[in-house]
Amino acid sequence: MLIKSMMAIAFMALAFVISIGVLQPVNDKTESARTKQVIDTNKSCDNPIVAPATSCEVTLSEQSQYAVISTNGGGVQETSPTSTDRTSSTTVSTDRTKITVTGLTAGTSYLFTITYYGLNTGVDQFTSNVMQYIPIMLILGSLFIALLWLLTSLNAIKT
Repeated sequence: MLIKSMMAIAFMALAFVISIGVLQPVNDKTESARTKQVIDTNKSCDNPIVAPATSCEVTLSEQSQYAVISTNGGGVQETSPTSTDRTSSTTVSTDRTKITVTGLTAGTSYLFTITYYGLNTGVDQFTSNVMQYIPIMLILGSLFIALLWLLTSLNAIKT
């Protein structure tokens, strides 16, 4: 029983190390399958900026798959009246269909180029939501199997 227990613990450690090792490649493949890069050009504020406001909302052409615009290299570039990176002063709405850009001047018209990740062609939102959890399910699944083996070797579970 001691040898079985030691083997189960060793398997559990090995499963954890291998799972961590394949986590990034699996995550990269999952993300590339469920998302695509979207570039919205010449997007303007939905409403004029009226003093004392210093921010505006911009509607995205499709729903962002991330709650942070800068994920995977996304960003917001002001193209008019100047060329300024506005990524750090941008927040994504709760439903991920709009962004709010802060630090603007009232009475000025702005144009932005927005780069973000939307839903890939052929993938529906439910499937995308499930796919984002595949890497963590891989780790938890291997650890669960290793734990069952350990408990069985300790006779905590009768087979």
